[in-house]
Parts: sequence; C-alpha cells; structure tokens
Amino acid sequence: MHCVNCSSCRRCCVATNELSNVAVILQKQLTVSSCACVCVCVGLCVELIESSGRELHDMFTRTYGILYQQNSHVFSVLFRDLRAYLHGSEMNLDRVLDSFFSSLLLRMFTLLNGQYVFDQRYLSCIRERSSELVPFGDVPQKLNVQVKRALIAARTFHQGLTVGAHVVSTLSTVLALSLLTLSCCYVECM
Repeated sequence: MHCVNCSSCRRCCVATNELSNVAVILQKQLTVSSCACVCVCVGLCVELIESSGRELHDMFTRTYGILYQQNSHVFSVLFRDLRAYLHGSEMNLDRVLDSFFSSLLLRMFTLLNGQYVFDQRYLSCIRERSSELVPFGDVPQKLNVQVKRALIAARTFHQGLTVGAHVVSTLSTVLALSLLTLSCCYVECM
C-alpha cells in the first residue's frame, strides 16, 4: 500500500492500483456495451429498409423486366431518402412520399405514352393535376401513414437509445470517479 495526500479530504489515504483498474475497466465496459446496443438496433432498422428495397427491386425486375430496370432510380431515391430520415436528416416524410409518387406518375405516363413527346410544361401540368386524377387510388395515403408510423417510431427509438448510451457513459464516468474517491478517502493509512 502506498499513501497519497487526498485533495478532497486533506488527509493521507490509500490508493490502490487494483481499484483504479477496476474503475477504468467498468467505465469502458459500460460505455462499449451501451454503444454496441445502439449500433445493433440502428443496424437492424437500416437492414429492414435495405431488405425491403432489395425485395421490391427483385420483385419488380421479375415482373416488369427491363422497363423497371431503366426506371429503378425512382425507387432508389425513395429508399435513399428513407435511410437518410432514419439517420436523422430533417426530411419531411410527406414530401418524400409525394415526390416519389409524383416522379413515378411522370415516368409511367411517359412510358405508357411513348409514341408522344411531352414538353416540361405539359408534364408540370400533369404533376399539378395528379391530386385530381388520383392515378394510384388511395395507395399513396395508406403507404404514407404506414411509412410514417414505422419510421417515426424507429427514429425515436434510435434517438432514445443514443441518449441512453450517453447517459450510461456519463454515469459510468461518475461511478468510476466515485469508486476511486471511495478507495482513497475511506481507508486510512496505517
């Protein structure tokens, strides 16, 4: 044992290497564990979005073939935006989905009417009138509700885990310092 002057109690106290090592290990372990939990949960949410995108891509490739593959960027943009939202981007999900269905409508309209050439003014008119035309029925509204419900919950869960990991990290630091203080100040030198 060796005696050091403790600044908090102003007396000679015992400081042991074993207790300080335990404190450091405890702090690191708690911090690593909480961060790992956040990473696993976020990874799971991202993987669900990724697998949905892959499954949709595979199904549409089998169903629509080259026609889909030439226009798959419309779907790629949607899934990119959904991932960005999950990671904290300040996107408006309503706008993301509206933009997706608007782009999809214009791509489908030009493909189904390939014998004609449309200028931007005509396509803008179609885009503006899409709410009156209701080309996809109530699918956009239903999908909007489901996507928002799922992503808002996943994002909130992610944010909660991140805050929780920060709290655990802070508490583990305080705990480690408290353990060191206890080991120093409550054992007097012989």
